[in-house]
Parts: sequence; structure tokens; C-alpha cells
Amino acid sequence: MIKIILETVNGILSHFACRKLAYINPSEKYVTFTFDDVPSTGFINGVEILNNAGKKGTFYVSINLLGNFFKLEDLNNCINSGHELGCHTYEHKNLSTLKSGEIKYQIDKNQEAMKEINDNVTFENFSFPKGAKSITSKCVVSKRFKSCRGTERGFNVKKVDVNNLRTIPLYERRKKLKKIKRTLNKFDKSGGWLIFYTHDIQENFTKYGCSKEYFKSVVAECINRGYEIITVKEMVKKLTIIN
Repeated sequence: MIKIILETVNGILSHFACRKLAYINPSEKYVTFTFDDVPSTGFINGVEILNNAGKKGTFYVSINLLGNFFKLEDLNNCINSGHELGCHTYEHKNLSTLKSGEIKYQIDKNQEAMKEINDNVTFENFSFPKGAKSITSKCVVSKRFKSCRGTERGFNVKKVDVNNLRTIPLYERRKKLKKIKRTLNKFDKSGGWLIFYTHDIQENFTKYGCSKEYFKSVVAECINRGYEIITVKEMVKKLTIIN
């Protein structure tokens, strides 16, 4: 119990550590579709739907999951279609429990493994596995990547910590399309940068995923509302750091 409390407190305090602030104009509306872990169904259906819409996404991968969770052809198809790959640690580790050296190993090993597959791919952006972070992990990771995304809910607008980007889950069991449309109505008013994330995309979706029709509907809704859909890499290039 004490360990859980300490980890929770450390996670909260990490919000104030190693911040990289940027200003995102509320008059602009950017949307990014991201995927964590990325099982084969996320790769296959996510890439297909985004490609058909003429859009690109960001896929955060743990290369150690290759073979059991996704296939090499999934990875290659994603790369060849022009989507971004981001780092999700090598073994999908909870970074809130790891020491500095262990965190660096997870980052370096993931990049090394990726280079063995495709030497042209360099991870520029990071997503915390399970959204778990500590002061140590945030500070280590933020020195290696241009942005870090967690799982805390919300839009990224006005003054934003690029090392702790907020997001909205596309979990169909918890957030039906009606809820997503209400979220988009709020985004219409707030503006800024909306980052979605999910995992699997299939008919028998898990609690961490959604169906093809659901994902396709969200993409179409964002296009119809006139949002600019871009990758994390593309969005980070637009940011002006203010500290």
C-alpha cells in the first residue's frame, strides 16, 4: 500500500519536473491519431483507414513485442505508407518503477532493435507505457525525445508541457461515438491540439480498442469538421518552445 501511494505521489510530482513548455494557439485545431503497443489489428486496420482518408498517424512500438503482438510485415507496411513510429520502450515497461539506467536501457535497446529492422527509422517521440511515469523517468525520457505523451485526459492548448502531452482514448466500450462527438464539440470551442490514442482495431475489440467502423467514423468526423490531421512528428515541428 505504501509503495502504491509513493508511486502515485511521484507521478503527480512529475508534472512539475523537466517541463518543456510550448504555446499552442486556441484558434488552431490539430488532431493526431496515435496507437500504443500496436497489435497487428491496430497496424493493419489503422494504417488502412488512415491511408484511405489520405492521413497519417503515429504508432508507438515496443520492438520486443514483434512476433507475438505484431508481425514484421505490419511494421514495414506502416513505415512504407509514410506513418510515424514512436518509442514505447523495448519491453513495454512501467517506467515509474525503474531506475535511470534501466530506463536508458529500455530506450536504447528499442532503438537498436528498430535499426536492425530498418536503419532509416529513428524514434523522435515517446509514449509512456500505461501512462506511468515518475520524476526520474520523465527527466530521463525528456532528454532523449522531442515529445512525451502520457494517458492523462484533455486537450493540449495554450501553455502545454510537451513532455507530458494529454490525450483522449478511443476505447469504444467506454466512449461511444456520442461521447466522442461531445468531446469534439468541446474541442471546437477550445481549439489547440487533440491527440487520440487506442490499441487494437477489430470487430471483437478489447477494452483498450475499438471497431473498424468506430475508428473510421472518428477519422471522418474530424475531417468533416475541418481539423488538420497530422502526426506527432509534424506537430512538434510547428511548436515554439517558450522555456
